[in-house]
Amino acid sequence: QHKLAIIGAFAVAIREGRFSRSTDGPLAKKSVSDSVNAVAATFRENGREDPHRDAERNVGRLLQRQLRSYSKNDPKAIQQKALPICVYRLLLASPAADLRRAISELAAAAHFWAMRSCEYSKVSRAEQRQTKQLCLRNIAFIKDGNTLSHTSTILHLAECISITFERQKNDRKSDTVTQWRTSDPIMCPVKLWASIVTRILSIKGTNKDSPVSLAKHRNSTISITSEMVANLLRDGVVTIGETKLGIHRSEIGTHSIRSRAAMAMYLPGVPIFSIMLIGRWSSLTFLQYIRKQVQKF
Repeated sequence: QHKLAIIGAFAVAIREGRFSRSTDGPLAKKSVSDSVNAVAATFRENGREDPHRDAERNVGRLLQRQLRSYSKNDPKAIQQKALPICVYRLLLASPAADLRRAISELAAAAHFWAMRSCEYSKVSRAEQRQTKQLCLRNIAFIKDGNTLSHTSTILHLAECISITFERQKNDRKSDTVTQWRTSDPIMCPVKLWASIVTRILSIKGTNKDSPVSLAKHRNSTISITSEMVANLLRDGVVTIGETKLGIHRSEIGTHSIRSRAAMAMYLPGVPIFSIMLIGRWSSLTFLQYIRKQVQKF
């Protein structure tokens, strides 16, 4: 009981943000639960008793009630809706400045791997996770069984492209996912990534270790941020028409790319395990992104 009281007090401190920045505010129940579980795991790994379980090896009843109360008091989670593919097509087909074009290509290319924003763009400190942003070295173009050099003039003719995710938030490392060339003149993973790689290598000082978020803007090199991507996607929705799409711009964000990828595979009947492999989901959580919207769709 004494240990449960201490771990409960620790949960309160996490909830109130005592270990966070003063501007962050209260943390959600999931963050509290994850922190408690991490502490408990450390105890177990060192041969000590699990501090959040009682004598019967069950999670302490008071701690359960405490976490349940956090769930009830947490604000309703806002699920970002899947982005219609017509928005990608609009952004890629529209004449645009170099930076806008770079953001459009990056967003569309990320779609084929259901990427998290931190995997292809620069994110704020609050969004930072242990996920490592992709670099050019993580992208391999394959033609006739051979890997093409990034400086090859026929990158866009590759048969497929493999991307290796070095480190992800679910602790998976060096996870490689391959996508094949499509006949679509615009929405083709090979053509999109070939354009991105070629553009980045044309910037002075870049190499295979350069992140995929780099872009030229007003004679300087910048990193495309997740906020830039989200704003461009919202602009696309507004241009086509919120009423026509049945989506408000506030319902769109970088997670809409991940939701869209799941929905694009789910609707034609792609096996669940294939969707999980491509999107690198370790559970069926991705279904919550699309289930309700599929019904409305």
